[in-house]
Amino acid sequence: MARLTSYQNSAYASRYREKLDSLIAVDTDAGQHLSRAVARYLYKMMAIKDEYEVARLYTDGRFANALSAQFEGDVSISYHLAPPMFSGADPVTGRPKKAVYGSWVRPVMSVLASCKSLRGTVFDLFGYTAERKAERAALTRYEALLDEVAARLTAANYTAAVQLVSVPEQIRGFGPVRHAHLVAADKAYAAAQAEFDKACDAAAGPIPRRSQENGLRD
Repeated sequence: MARLTSYQNSAYASRYREKLDSLIAVDTDAGQHLSRAVARYLYKMMAIKDEYEVARLYTDGRFANALSAQFEGDVSISYHLAPPMFSGADPVTGRPKKAVYGSWVRPVMSVLASCKSLRGTVFDLFGYTAERKAERAALTRYEALLDEVAARLTAANYTAAVQLVSVPEQIRGFGPVRHAHLVAADKAYAAAQAEFDKACDAAAGPIPRRSQENGLRD
């Protein structure tokens, strides 16, 4: 909760807590494997390292403290960054090309970190990029998936449910690398969803047939 509050705000952290609680309420397994998976992967989907978060991590004091612990005296710092809308594509990899920025960029990062409240609003310029749109869509999809699992969970489909909510394990990296994993995860979601649906159907069993003449069950 504290980390998501620092990431965005208390309302964002409460959104996480409420969604997690809805799964905990129906998770009767002694090992709480489903709840543990949701706690881990919902956080992963909500706390992506976007522009605001990178700026916050560089300027909240922990980075400076880590440098002070390793080096003595004056330290010259260079940042290798590929800010959206300002980075061309690398001719070899096709990914955004990183540029080297000096210490002058640190105050800019401080300002950017202070603007995290703009995240997800109409004033979020970074939010209009394809990458950020894909991230928001992926989170919305995952939250809807959690609602479905909470509504359909049984002992018979429990293992399949854990596998379904754990698909974000495959989503790694940052920027274009993460985006590629998001796309690849679509197939994993489809396969896991099919297994979950199959387990749900098996748990329900065959639907009793009714006689056309008297309406009695066979």
